[in-house]
Amino acid sequence: MVYESYLFSGHWVNRKSHPQIEHILSQKKNTKTDQQLEAAAVNNKFDETFVQIIQSSLTTYRTAVKKAFDTTKNKTEKQFLASSYNGTGILINEKLL
Repeated sequence: MVYESYLFSGHWVNRKSHPQIEHILSQKKNTKTDQQLEAAAVNNKFDETFVQIIQSSLTTYRTAVKKAFDTTKNKTEKQFLASSYNGTGILINEKLL
């Protein structure tokens, strides 16, 4: 049997082991993003719009990671957060910690 897996809260889950995954994911759906991408596809600007949306989302995520990094005292958490911050920085071409 083939089923989809998702990365959720840092853990791989699948429909079989986590039946409520569809409900959880549907709550995170952003209809504004869907509308932007649909309009971009019609206007032959899908790639450009997709990159803008992803870069904006990654920048927002990276800001949250940096804030968590700056406030935590736990060495293990700092290492994990630094890795996330730096990895995101590579994706958006920003400087690393």
